[in-house]
Amino acid sequence: MSSARKAYILTPSIPGATMTDQFAVRSASRVDAFVDAAFAFCMTLLVVSGGQMQTVADLQNALMRVPAFAVGFALLALFWWSHHAFRRLYRADDGPSLLISLMIVFVIMIYVYPLRLLGESTAYFLSGRNLPASDLVQSVGDMQVLYVVYGAGFMVLSFLYILLYRLAAKRAADPEDRRMGGLHAGTWFICGLVGGLSVVLALLLPTGDPWSAGFPGMAYMLIPVLIWPYMAIANRRPKPQPAAEPA
Repeated sequence: MSSARKAYILTPSIPGATMTDQFAVRSASRVDAFVDAAFAFCMTLLVVSGGQMQTVADLQNALMRVPAFAVGFALLALFWWSHHAFRRLYRADDGPSLLISLMIVFVIMIYVYPLRLLGESTAYFLSGRNLPASDLVQSVGDMQVLYVVYGAGFMVLSFLYILLYRLAAKRAADPEDRRMGGLHAGTWFICGLVGGLSVVLALLLPTGDPWSAGFPGMAYMLIPVLIWPYMAIANRRPKPQPAAEPA
């Protein structure tokens, strides 16, 4: 008997669900496993050192890149957690959720490289140019291009997560899950707007002024500032009541 067949048989049944529902949930778990593996692979692309270390100086240089690695790791973990949170709201598998999940993986695999470059450049400037940075970023103009590419990727990912959570808001079985789906979609809408603002600031960035190079990056600090009042207002609304069971 194949391992896949054994895994299918050993998967516990879902009480009260039809065979079709159980198959959909098991299929969703396979999609989630693929997404998890893809995110894990992308995190390996943020590895501290890209080559074999020969001296203690190489080790020190690799360790000095840890702050930039931590920034990239945290952002990838945020995107991974958001997909995990979606699955807690919408457990079944269907064509739209599969397609959006695959598109997220595709964009993440492209997004990881500008993420690493931006993390290293940000750590370099915040440390007073004491931490190492990529040789690819040599001028304010290079930072401008990097911010535009990074912001475009951030906007695309935000849009995909909006679609994902809107799917949960429309198709989740529980009314509270549908409410949370709409709430999460709103937070990603805010993220997309801030990403667009960062791109605009980067395009307007004067290439001859190095002090203004950090403005597009500082725009992302608006995300928690805007999400906090949004969540506070949204949570004041009355929660949907479950339908009363027939007597």
